[in-house]
Amino acid sequence: MGHAYAILLGIADDARAQLVLQRQYVAPAGVPCLWPNLERYESPDGMSFGRHAGTVWPQIQGMWAHAAAKYRKGGIFGHELFQLAQHAVRDNQFAEVYHPTNGAIYGGLQERAGKGIVPWASKPRQTWAASAYLRMILFGLVGMQVSRDGIRFEPCIPEGISQIDVVDLHLRNARMDLAIKGKGVRLRTLTVSGVQLPPESVIPWDSWGQRKLNVVMEMQ
Repeated sequence: MGHAYAILLGIADDARAQLVLQRQYVAPAGVPCLWPNLERYESPDGMSFGRHAGTVWPQIQGMWAHAAAKYRKGGIFGHELFQLAQHAVRDNQFAEVYHPTNGAIYGGLQERAGKGIVPWASKPRQTWAASAYLRMILFGLVGMQVSRDGIRFEPCIPEGISQIDVVDLHLRNARMDLAIKGKGVRLRTLTVSGVQLPPESVIPWDSWGQRKLNVVMEMQ
């Protein structure tokens, strides 16, 4: 989470952000909350992890994926997006914590007073985990860049996705239907309610009024 914040908040300059993205360890099921695992939680089969030392928390996945999308790292972004989506489809929910290797719902190990190190539960149906997935969609996949002036779009579309539709999205006084075609990290065309704009355009808040805007984007 700290690495993601350093990138998203501009604490790391471009060179350091690139190094963080390059060197961060990512487990098969997603970026872990901390790495490496702490020795006291390890087991001979390598499948035991501390609750906050090796496990995958969607809340952290969402921030890490957003940071990857900011630097147009489609592969890193896509890994987190697809892993969390697969878990949600499999379980029909977003759980609190997952096992980093096999992706199972897993709460990890933690000390409990008087009982030593014991398994903890991964709580079901977590809103903050679901909102992390929405962050991946809106600020990563769709690439919404929200400012005081309005909204700009920088989509990050990984391999495996070629069409995105977001219907009746409400944000402040804005209502939008969004359609994105193609894949990659370079926006080729931006069309707002039939009017083509430069891809880097900011759509100002006061342009909505009582209208619902239809935003169509095509990737290079």
